[in-house]
Amino acid sequence: MSLPCIEEAFCCRTLEFWRAIIAECIATFFYVAMICSVHSATTDSDTVAAVQVYTALGTGLAMITLYHAFSPVSGGHFNPAITIAMMITKRISMLRAALYVCAQCGGAIAGAALVYGIYGARDQFQNVAVSNFGLEFILTFIVVFVFFSATSPGRGPGIDPAVTIGLSYMAALTCYKGALNPARALGPAFVANKFELHWVFWVGPILGGICGAFCFQFIFNVHKQPRAIKDIENVSVRSEDDMIDDMERAKQYRSSMIQQNYN
Repeated sequence: MSLPCIEEAFCCRTLEFWRAIIAECIATFFYVAMICSVHSATTDSDTVAAVQVYTALGTGLAMITLYHAFSPVSGGHFNPAITIAMMITKRISMLRAALYVCAQCGGAIAGAALVYGIYGARDQFQNVAVSNFGLEFILTFIVVFVFFSATSPGRGPGIDPAVTIGLSYMAALTCYKGALNPARALGPAFVANKFELHWVFWVGPILGGICGAFCFQFIFNVHKQPRAIKDIENVSVRSEDDMIDDMERAKQYRSSMIQQNYN
């Protein structure tokens, strides 16, 4: 039985599993609340470019802070695109992924509701077009690729992954006014009841995240051991075991023959 199947069978009984679900919900709540606060704090005199840069800075700094705080508990996804990519590459189980996505969406809606309850609802994604799908796909590809690279198990000590992941969000959102996170788009849309072309913020990031995860996992993961080497090592291990068994059988046969000759 594979590890994800074992986790699905027993994880619901552990405190660590439910602690991770709660961590994803709370972290996404803070994440969306911070970004919505940036939008609500801007005025009509601020240019579109200024609002975009403020949002990118707020998103990057929020991600650095929250990932550093919650990654030891849940892995620090805070993004359904990352969670689904982790599930597709078999790093987490389907059950954990489904509950993570539900927790992230719930936290995002609560965060947006809190800020909009104070400042009033505002449409954060005006003039959305189908062409946004392309940038959502490409930039989420970069974000998820960086996430997998920064959190790779074989990566040696270096820069804190929180900084790398936060800078990837900051760089992507500096050049594009979007979401790159389905939960982050769902929260304001749900509270403001603005669902026009909302599918763009789900399909684009999810497909981009899956492609980014596959690209890193099967092409650029330098820490992954090649399958041919694994097969050779497995064969060599089995050969050594067989050799030891043959030696043991030879010793037993020799001792039995000596005992028969003695008798």
